[in-house]
Amino acid sequence: MALLLTLAFSVLVALVFVLFGAPAFSQHSETFMAAVNFSLLAITPAILTLKPTFSAWRRALLSAEQKSVPEKWAAGFFWCTVVATWASAYFIPMDWDRPWQRWPLPIVGGAFLGNLISLLFVLIRCFIIPVARADFEESENEKRRMIRELQNEERQTRPVTRSMAKKDL
Repeated sequence: MALLLTLAFSVLVALVFVLFGAPAFSQHSETFMAAVNFSLLAITPAILTLKPTFSAWRRALLSAEQKSVPEKWAAGFFWCTVVATWASAYFIPMDWDRPWQRWPLPIVGGAFLGNLISLLFVLIRCFIIPVARADFEESENEKRRMIRELQNEERQTRPVTRSMAKKDL
């Protein structure tokens, strides 16, 4: 099922590539292979982790509200790959006449670079930051508990004076 959805999205991505100026008739196989690469890197993580409903995809990929770890994971892979792929198209129209500028090499390279960046981004956002927050909250709670214990000990060990005894009456 995931393979069929990836291929279906590949057709849509190839159409988007053509609408953005990719060669439609002269290099159609290269365009489709670039779309397949992009779909495997950006869309397959979402297919594998999100529910197959439009609202789940909209919430994970387009919403700014609080997300679960699988939604953060899918959104991180999707958006980092999309942005890096789009940014890598900058090198195509330059007149350097280098072999790496030919269609679709910058697009595929940008997709892989974006996926690598997303791996680091997702690792930090989904795993390192929550662990650090949990450690910080745990240490803060421990400090508060120790302060309360010290305050209670002070109250219990304080000698009772006449003025304090009169206040208690």
